[in-house]
Amino acid sequence: MFGIVRPCRHVMCEGLFADWMGHLCGLCLALRDEHGHLSRVVTNYDGLLVSVLTEAQSPASAPRRRAGACALRGFRGADVVEAEGVRLAASVSLLLAAGKVRDHVADRDGVFARRPVAAGAGRLARRWSSAGAATAGALGFDPGLLTRAAHRQAVLERAPAGTTALRELTGPTEDAVAAAFAHTAVLTGKPHNREALETAGREFGRLAHLIDAVEDMAADTASGAYNPLTATGTGLDEARRHCDDARAGLGAAVDELDLARPGLARALLVRETGRAVSRAFATAGPRGHGQAPEAPPGDPGHPGAPPGSRPPKRDPGGLLSFACAALACCTCGLYRPPWDEEHESSCCRRFDCSGWDACGNCGNCGNCGECCNCCSCCNCSCDC
Repeated sequence: MFGIVRPCRHVMCEGLFADWMGHLCGLCLALRDEHGHLSRVVTNYDGLLVSVLTEAQSPASAPRRRAGACALRGFRGADVVEAEGVRLAASVSLLLAAGKVRDHVADRDGVFARRPVAAGAGRLARRWSSAGAATAGALGFDPGLLTRAAHRQAVLERAPAGTTALRELTGPTEDAVAAAFAHTAVLTGKPHNREALETAGREFGRLAHLIDAVEDMAADTASGAYNPLTATGTGLDEARRHCDDARAGLGAAVDELDLARPGLARALLVRETGRAVSRAFATAGPRGHGQAPEAPPGDPGHPGAPPGSRPPKRDPGGLLSFACAALACCTCGLYRPPWDEEHESSCCRRFDCSGWDACGNCGNCGNCGECCNCCSCCNCSCDC
């Protein structure tokens, strides 16, 4: 799974996290039921925002069905979303994944340089494109909006370095996400939301493109792969300013929406995008790609921490719980996350509420004004 919006079960209240998982598992199962097991590999965190926005605009919650046990849920069942919003999310995910595979084949990236792999990938892309277009058509959504955006993106990335501005490079992603977000207004019968949804989609698309570029910058530089920041000579400081501008525009657009059920949509589009930006830039720069900065002095787990301080405990659920949490959580319950601005003030990094009496230490949460939901306290930033 991939995407920038990866909420953590330790800092989102239990009800909202369960709803988010309902959309995530609903997207996965919709892909399986309509397009076969292999299509489930395109399940992504950001695609399910289409499903979340559809439910957020509806006066009643989206229909749910009981799903059977799944290894990624620790062999537990779950109530998963089953509605038009999930089908639209599945269609968008398939169409964008097909475009990405075609791009890799055309550029002969890595294993795609091998003819048998390229041939198989090309057939898979055609299958996904056809399946996604069929579902999109059934929902009244024009799949050409996404396929043309993917083609335009490929053309822009093949242009000589320095000839294309950064905003021009993020344009196709912005257009694709704007189209998908805007169609949720059609599905819910709220045309007055369309303009704000398009704006939110453009800002989120720009943010997702930039964060992906920041996270991949070091690896792309090492391998010689294309990166929009390198191609346009954009430094990390300037990239951060672009991200902050996109987040501000996204928040303003979300504020304009007429949402009957705003809790999850606001938590993902406003708060979690901030965490995504912090994560991306915390692992970029001098320390190198993917290397978390050291824990601050005085924090449990720091080499100089006071005697008796306790680092967060690791997930006690074994390999299955590890797999589930690794796919459905920002994993701060499994290993120390980058010490960004928001985790810096989050009590979830100081205490793991499973296995010892964190609630007895909730006075320490006064440092940040938050409590983990496992302390029977709702995170006040959840909008729930």
